[in-house]
Amino acid sequence: MDNFKERIDAIRYAETVSEKVNKAKELLNSTDFILKYDALSIFDGMKLNDEDNYFKRFLEYRSEASIEYQYVDCDASLLCVTMYVLLSNIWRMDNILPQYRSSVKYEIRKGGMRFKGDTLTSALYPIKLYLGCLWEKVHENKRLQENKNYLEFYQLFDYVAKTGIPVAPEGEWIEYCLKHSDIIWKAMDEPVRKFLRSYMMFGNYMRIPGNSYLTGNKRWLSFNTARSNRGKWDTVDTLLIKIYAFYKWKDVTYLESIFTEQHRAIAQETVSWLKEFKDWETFLEENCLYSFVNQDSLIPICMKTGKAINGINAERYDAIPKRYQEFLVFFGQLAERIQARNVCLYEKIIQKDR
Repeated sequence: MDNFKERIDAIRYAETVSEKVNKAKELLNSTDFILKYDALSIFDGMKLNDEDNYFKRFLEYRSEASIEYQYVDCDASLLCVTMYVLLSNIWRMDNILPQYRSSVKYEIRKGGMRFKGDTLTSALYPIKLYLGCLWEKVHENKRLQENKNYLEFYQLFDYVAKTGIPVAPEGEWIEYCLKHSDIIWKAMDEPVRKFLRSYMMFGNYMRIPGNSYLTGNKRWLSFNTARSNRGKWDTVDTLLIKIYAFYKWKDVTYLESIFTEQHRAIAQETVSWLKEFKDWETFLEENCLYSFVNQDSLIPICMKTGKAINGINAERYDAIPKRYQEFLVFFGQLAERIQARNVCLYEKIIQKDR
């Protein structure tokens, strides 16, 4: 790992938050770490350090039983939060502080303002739906069942539920698939593998508002938790088309439609965040998001078509693929565009410090 292991150890064992932050800053703005490694790699131990199966690595990361990645959230990791500050024109390194009762999650805080990180496109829900489409494809094609990789995958599940997700015959879905992740990885299409390889890249993370809101019986919601709708809306194109519409028409209802609960309160917090940027183009530039929009019109790209989102009601935009071929386009577009943003992040952070 070049000399990055020593640098990461220095961050890990630094005695103060200030030392950790300064060492994280130095790692990001004076090396090509962003290009060579992802946001999860600093937490990798011996078990997954050289793992080529990124589906296994992802499921281990999402598993509640994981010892490897216990309590870790990439979007709130020190390196990602440091990156958010390096991209900003108004925030400083001393605004980075640990989240409440955590030694591995960080946020940006000053006065009454708080910012955290969020994953631009989450993986679990669309991967589940893709595997359902793949299972149905193999189920309907006896010739595919003659292929060892497809047959072994097909035999893992008895049927696909009405939700479109293949049903694990025993235990929890994540744990079952983790147990059989080598079989599933071999059956996956290459665009899906490419997406999983790029999923934890820095290009898939972004700074977002960080306040929390109490709902019901001591259940807390925030921008990233209210946004997901169980993963159904947690895609970069869904997020960007609504922010684009807000900038264009000055209508807060587009922002409210991002969230499933506490939509008015979180939308107002989002408005305050977006005022930090002069306009839509400034928002794209400062957050290195050009790879997700059409280069001429600056309209967000639909990931399941690869084309600008034109003539579609932004408030009701549905990003999730419904068919097998759409999933291949969706994951292929995401992989390509996350990787392109990764390069943009690296170039901006390196140049900005000079």
